Amino acid sequence: MSKAGNKPSKLSPGSLQVQEEIAKWIQKLSIHFSQPQDEEQIKIFMHALRDNSVWQIGVAFSRCLNNCQFFPRLKQVHEYMPEERFPEGHREYISQKPILDVIRPFADEVSRQRLKCPLEALRTVEDAEKIRQAYYHGNRLRYERMGLDMRKWPKD
Repeated sequence: MSKAGNKPSKLSPGSLQVQEEIAKWIQKLSIHFSQPQDEEQIKIFMHALRDNSVWQIGVAFSRCLNNCQFFPRLKQVHEYMPEERFPEGHREYISQKPILDVIRPFADEVSRQRLKCPLEALRTVEDAEKIRQAYYHGNRLRYERMGLDMRKWPKD
């Protein structure tokens, strides 16, 4: 029941959450089974489970807590790991900020340059088109600063 088969081994942006979840469960299981784990053992778990989702890790370790007689080996954790990365019927966990929060500083910069006023000053219904344009151009500015080539993209 291996889950990491064809996924890239490079650490993803969500890997910090995965590492925190693994560390939390190893600590919990260590206390439960009265078997502390050393740094090397923790590193082995971190490396072996790095491509799984936080949900998968939580489910697998929870099953280990309820079913294992001794501190689980990686093989047991993988056996209890669900195949699917997220629960059925649920959207993927969003580990990032909402996109409007990401774009807002760029939109504010565009608003100050083009409209000569901060984004917060645009609040009325009549300002809706200006707000939309500020976010549109702010997102393009964000893409530009990320180094994306937008020459083939449609203009306004």
